[in-house]
Formats: sequence, C-alpha cells, structure tokens
Amino acid sequence: MLVNGNAVLYVTAGALINFDPLADSISIAPYASLQLYVACDTANLPNVVNDQTPINFAYYGLPTNKNVTQKVNADFIGTVYAPSAKYTLGGNGIGAPQRVCGAVIADSVYYNDPFYFHYDNNLTRVAEQGAYAVTSWTEL
Repeated sequence: MLVNGNAVLYVTAGALINFDPLADSISIAPYASLQLYVACDTANLPNVVNDQTPINFAYYGLPTNKNVTQKVNADFIGTVYAPSAKYTLGGNGIGAPQRVCGAVIADSVYYNDPFYFHYDNNLTRVAEQGAYAVTSWTEL
C-alpha cells in the first residue's frame, strides 16, 4: 500500500486487517502521512516504510481493537496508540535487533527479537496533551 497524500483511514469493527508480513508493506511517500483508526478486534500489520518522522504514521486502536500484530524486519518509525490492545512485535526470528522510533501506548507489548525503543522528543511538540510517559515496565 502506497500513501501519497495526507490520508485518514477508518477501519470498522466488522472489517479485517490481515496483511501478509512477508509480501506486504505500507509505504509513506515523502511529505505524506497516514492516520489509521482501527475498530476491528485484530489487526495484522506489515512493515511500515516511513523514512520521515513518527508523526507521519499514526495507528489509533479504538476500544474494540484488542490485538495488534506487526512483523517488522526493518526499523519502525511511527506511533501506536492502542490502550486496549496487546501489541505484538515479531522480528525476523534470528535475533537481529529491530528499532522502534516514535511512541507506543498499549495495554501490553510482546516481542521475540531484541527491540530498541526510542521515544522521539519531537512528539511532545505536536501531541495535543503533552509528553508520553512510561507508567510501568516489567522485564521478562
């Protein structure tokens, strides 16, 4: 999927988001953005190719969105706001480090490879309610 403009997509509760993690991707073109509002129970996302800033890809999981799975075999640059969802990151499974640059707010986060999380301080300037903060952390 290629995003060329400033797109807003609303996925209803009865719909299905089921990308093939090996064959599909969401590519954000230069000067473009995607705001993805998701009401369906489960969303399987592919790699998101966003060579800009995290504000150019925003995933909003609505209260009915309970599971978000994303197979990332490259750096993920974006934001995920899905406070009711379990967010599962799956790398390539060989232990290669993956990077998440932006912010993730979820009920819980699970991952199978080493992941480095980098909060982008620029988000504090564009967020409507100020900075994001980690409220709890459990190392497994």
